[in-house]
Order: sequence, then structure tokens, then C-alpha cells
Amino acid sequence: MLVTMNHKLYLLPTLFFSLAGWVFAETAKPVDVYTARVQEESLFESIMFAGKLLPANSWDLVAETSGIVENVYKYPGDIVKAGEKLLAIRPMAAGGNYRPYVVRASQLGRILTPVAAAGTAVNKGQQLTTLGSTRRFKIPFAATSVDRSILANIRSFKLRIPGISQVGLVASLHFLSPMADNGTGIYRGEFQASCAGISEDICRKLPLGSLVKVTGMKNLRKGIKVHQKHVVSNGSKVMLVKDGKVEFRSVELGESYGAEVEVVSGLKAGEQMITSYARYPRKGESARVITKKASRLKDSPKG
Repeated sequence: MLVTMNHKLYLLPTLFFSLAGWVFAETAKPVDVYTARVQEESLFESIMFAGKLLPANSWDLVAETSGIVENVYKYPGDIVKAGEKLLAIRPMAAGGNYRPYVVRASQLGRILTPVAAAGTAVNKGQQLTTLGSTRRFKIPFAATSVDRSILANIRSFKLRIPGISQVGLVASLHFLSPMADNGTGIYRGEFQASCAGISEDICRKLPLGSLVKVTGMKNLRKGIKVHQKHVVSNGSKVMLVKDGKVEFRSVELGESYGAEVEVVSGLKAGEQMITSYARYPRKGESARVITKKASRLKDSPKG
């Protein structure tokens, strides 16, 4: 038993040094990395307003005679063409053999308000319903003095509607009051949006009267952004390849842009930032840049 134990104790140093030699040989090899060239780009500031989505134009339809509503053919939300029947009215003075007065749509539009119900008495000149434009909309909003100065430098906006595809829904600033409200200091404004480039089906589904958001982007300056997962050492450094060696560079971060973050200082355009690697790189070791990303390379984690 003693001989066996001594034999095992003799093997331990041998195994240790063999393993250490293998580890040293592996780490002495250049680390394979994939890099991205740091680029300067335009940085933007977003500004968002909220308001109700309403038809850009609306038209009231009124009764041209007094009588009793006999039939209703269309209802709120329906889109009607010019000349389509909306309802029929039995004239008040009509006898047994009468011809109903038919109210027709004056133009293409969406019915916005309830149509006078069947059996309802209406008077001449009374409002029966309201039609709204079907492909142009407005979004009234309120702005502060700071908002007003930013809006002056933005030309296009995106309309964001919950549950509706955003493709092509572009808004523009139609009106902004030159003077603030005396009581609140708020400026009143209006965006307009069009269904140009939008399918008729999507346009019909736009939820009129619902709260929507309008977002604009202001070009601030040129700068550098990197993906947040490439910022390591608790968000204070990035890994670079410089002169064939791995460098851990301290950086100062600024505004966040979703998954990306602005680098205020520490990086220059044209430098090679490590984004993936075969094993975690060590400071100062040699690096071999892989020109095409291999599946065995791991994305740089946020460390």
C-alpha cells in the first residue's frame, strides 16, 4: 500500500507540469478574434408627442326636410362613396302614397358619428351624421417652449399606432402656434399624416379617436456608437487590436440608443474593436484577426 501511494504522489507533479505546459502552449498562441472597424456616424435625439388621431377634414350632413327616419343603411366606421345611401326619411307631411327622402353621402368619407336611428323624428337643418376624410388625418398636440425650438429643426416624423403596421406612416408638422397660451404657457400644434403608400385595408383599420404617438428625430452631431455587449470591465472598457496586440481601452460613455451606447471619449474612427473571440483575450497578448466570422468565435460579452 505504501509503495502504491508513493507511486501516485510521484505522478501528481508530472501531471501538474504537463497540464501547465499545455495551458501555457495554448495561451501563448495568438487569440483568434473578429473585429469591427469603429465608425463615426450621425447621432440623433428623439422627441415624442401624443395626441388623438382624427380625420384631417370632416363634413356635417343635415336633413333637408323634416320627417321620420325610416331606414338606416350605414353606421359609424363605415366608409362610403359619394352618392351612397345613408338613410331614408319619411317627410312629415307625406300622405299614404309618398316617396321617401333619401340622404346620400356628399363625398367619399368615413362615418364618424351615429346616424339618426330609425323611428327618430328629425327637423329640417338638423345634423344627421358626420363624414370624415379617409386618407388624411390630423393629430393635435401640446408643446413647451423647449419643444418648439426643437421642432423648428425637424422636417419629418413617424406616426406610431399600437397594433398597426408602421410602414409608411409618416407625419409632418402642419401648424404650431406662434404664441403660448397665457394661462398655461403651452403652445398648440397639429401634425398631419397621410395613407400615401399604405394599403386601403390598413388605412381603414386606423383607430380614429385613439391616442397615438408622433416621434421626430433631430440630428445632433457626429459621434461613435458601440453595442453595449462590447463594453467590458463593468461598462468601462472596450477591447481593441492595436499593432497585433490586445488592448483594453478605457472609454467614457454617453447617451444610450437602444442596444447601443455613445462613446464620448476613448475611441477613434478607424480603430479595430474586438466583437468576437475564440477565448477571452488577455491584455497585451497577440491577436489574429479573422476576416470572416467563424462559428466557434464567441460574441464579446458585457463583462
